[in-house]
Amino acid sequence: MTKMQVKLARAKLRARRLRNTATTSLIRARLNLLAMMDSDSVIPFFWAYYGWLLIWGVCAALFDLPPAIVNDAMGPFTYNLWVWMHILGTSAGMGGLVLSRWKEYNGLCIQLAGNFTMGGVLLAYEASVVMESWWSRDMYTFVLVAPYVMGAFFLGATCVRKLWLLEKGLSWSRSLLGP
Repeated sequence: MTKMQVKLARAKLRARRLRNTATTSLIRARLNLLAMMDSDSVIPFFWAYYGWLLIWGVCAALFDLPPAIVNDAMGPFTYNLWVWMHILGTSAGMGGLVLSRWKEYNGLCIQLAGNFTMGGVLLAYEASVVMESWWSRDMYTFVLVAPYVMGAFFLGATCVRKLWLLEKGLSWSRSLLGP
């Protein structure tokens, strides 16, 4: 073998290793995401997250004046609908979580509806902030609420994944409410 052939063989080997490493990293990342979606490690976060949003919804429906930025963007009727969707979405999500302990499929469907309702409610808040603000006014809340919007849609995606696993006859970790 000549020096040039050895160099070419080494370059091919390095390229193959690099390609295998990149493919392995993508597969590992996908498996980690699916494992995270199948686990129930988000349940304590879920109760705190939806519990506080439910408390806020009840307080806003009964006692509070609407936040100016949301009321200006939505108007009074849509604002009232938005507040009541807080109560319905969080109640559906938490009720579906409790129900899924006994009736898996039904509980997951109700939980899915609650999660996507809350994702839409929080996305409506984001839209109202964008419509009625400029960069220096209330953009902090835009940045602050964005992870909650993604979190609600991620919880909805976990429900979709669990429903898909149930349809396939598979299961996931069963620690929904703890031991």
